[in-house]
Amino acid sequence: MKSLWLRRSTPEEECVYLTYSINNEKREESKILLENYGKLLQKALDWLWERIRVRRREVRKDRKVLTKLKIQLPKKRKVYNKLKDELERVYALASHHGDKAISDAFSILKSRKRRAEKGQASPRKPRLKRVYVRVKSTLRRVEAVR
Repeated sequence: MKSLWLRRSTPEEECVYLTYSINNEKREESKILLENYGKLLQKALDWLWERIRVRRREVRKDRKVLTKLKIQLPKKRKVYNKLKDELERVYALASHHGDKAISDAFSILKSRKRRAEKGQASPRKPRLKRVYVRVKSTLRRVEAVR
């Protein structure tokens, strides 16, 4: 009989993510930031969606005719600078918000592409429902009251 050796199932490096709930006295300013970032992200999605190619192909399987989709996204390196210039021209947010909007837009489109090619999502342009903004840790400051 062979003896079975089990590998350790714990990862070599463990990461701990801490989240903080902070009281926000500047609710209106935060709301304005969220609205502006949402418009910025939707503009990035619209701009990228115009450059996506969708190919449909009919495939026969038994007696059924299925439609297969092949979605081709633009390469991030090729469109990044043009899109960043366009977003900075339209919206006057800080440049790191533009960078984040571009990476979020690509993330949304990649997941939509995967789901659409599997047949789990429609190949229509995605619309934002809920907006969030991540603020870099180097850009925030917490003033403690002692």
